[in-house]
Amino acid sequence: QTTAIPLFIILFYSIAAAMMGGLLQSSVFLAASCGLATSFAPHRSRRAYIPLRLSTQAPEQQQQQQQQAEETATNVNFEEWLADAPEEITKWKPCPIADGENIPSYVQGTLIRNGGGIWTAPNNNDEFSHIFDGFAKIHSYKIHNSQVECQSRFLQGAWYKAFLEKDKQSFPLGIGTGPVLDSTNKEPKLGMIRTLQALINSATIFDNTPVNIWDYQ
Repeated sequence: QTTAIPLFIILFYSIAAAMMGGLLQSSVFLAASCGLATSFAPHRSRRAYIPLRLSTQAPEQQQQQQQQAEETATNVNFEEWLADAPEEITKWKPCPIADGENIPSYVQGTLIRNGGGIWTAPNNNDEFSHIFDGFAKIHSYKIHNSQVECQSRFLQGAWYKAFLEKDKQSFPLGIGTGPVLDSTNKEPKLGMIRTLQALINSATIFDNTPVNIWDYQ
């Protein structure tokens, strides 16, 4: 029934054009009309069925859920990267694996990661302002038979030992990636004497490497 009206129109105008002697015009119109008729015909092979999903939630709830999803997608817990972790694990300790996760048996070896472990000193309110300035802490994960054991220790360099000599209460003065802040007001600590001592220490004892692991032989 969807093609009856277009075919009748085609036949009527084709006869009228032929009677007037416009055979060429008739053939052109016939081709155009066939395209028109085809467009009216149902194309079952091209029909796409898209399910309609109706939400029963209020617009405020939908907006809140969308906002939470966006925050989850962009939140990488950057604050935790700068959180102090002064404890060390000096002996191999079983490392828990997330529920539902399995390590394939063919995965064997030791994974080593580096990063800062301490960013604040409680005695003089020193606070490192850059992620590259925390005292270097090495984390090691030994993987064997689908089990993981871990250790974590601070790099025992001259810079960290100077921190130990002050009972882990204040930082040795130095020049880092970012300025040392006063943890109470978050303002940089400045001063001529402080700057001169920082220059001397940075040139003599600074060996903090919290960024990369290097196979030194």
